[in-house]
Amino acid sequence: MKICPICGNKLIEEVEGSSLIIKCTKCDYSVATSNISLIYEDETIYTVTIEEGNSVKMDVITTLKTITGLSTSEMLDIIKAGCPYDLYAGRAVEVKELKSKLENANIKFSIKPNFQW
Repeated sequence: MKICPICGNKLIEEVEGSSLIIKCTKCDYSVATSNISLIYEDETIYTVTIEEGNSVKMDVITTLKTITGLSTSEMLDIIKAGCPYDLYAGRAVEVKELKSKLENANIKFSIKPNFQW
């Protein structure tokens, strides 16, 4: 446990964006520093591909059409075709957010090259 150098009380940590804030739970003592994750330094371009075998469900279609900007019928045709479909290519930070959306909607996908985030 970290202790406040001013009053000796407990210090807590909070992450806000790319900042780490350490502050006392009792007095006004606080320190802020940058907390840049290595994901922001990853310059690799990753490709997110929708794989075959996805369900033709409204939540799947809605999630994918929101990401792509395609219409419901266009997205339905892509899913029904059952072929891999390159959904997005970009840096790790954006791909991580997209990965979370796809996982939450139970959509089958792959990311290449190997995505460590």
